[in-house]
Amino acid sequence: MNDISELEKQVRTLTDIEAIRKLKAAYFRCVDQNLWDEMEEVFTEDATADYGPDIKLDGRKAIIDFLKNTVGRDTFTTAHHGHNAEIEITGETTARAKWALQDRLLITGISTLTGWGYYDEEYVKQDGRWCIKSTVISRLLEEWTQTK
Repeated sequence: MNDISELEKQVRTLTDIEAIRKLKAAYFRCVDQNLWDEMEEVFTEDATADYGPDIKLDGRKAIIDFLKNTVGRDTFTTAHHGHNAEIEITGETTARAKWALQDRLLITGISTLTGWGYYDEEYVKQDGRWCIKSTVISRLLEEWTQTK
């Protein structure tokens, strides 16, 4: 019986890791396609976000409003990619991960930003579904190009 229990635990861990990968993929897709209603399913209601030195947000509504009013504007086009996920299941309903990040933001007629860095995140499982509880971006490099 212990072998089956250990196998079930391993399968649950792998299933949870895959669910977190899909969750982060949904985050990137929702940001890039401006799917703000769907983005509500990505974050916990009390989520926090640290998107840079002066951008610290409390609550799902504040995070989505910030994204909608910055990268969600008509003058922005974005492409976000997360790679090399290091996901750790820390409890039955908790997890954390580090994701390598590359993003590109085009501000029509102004500039283009290509950035590299990392997301550090915490997750919770609520009602059988994983959500982002906390996200922090640490930029390693930003490359700005002026457009004319």
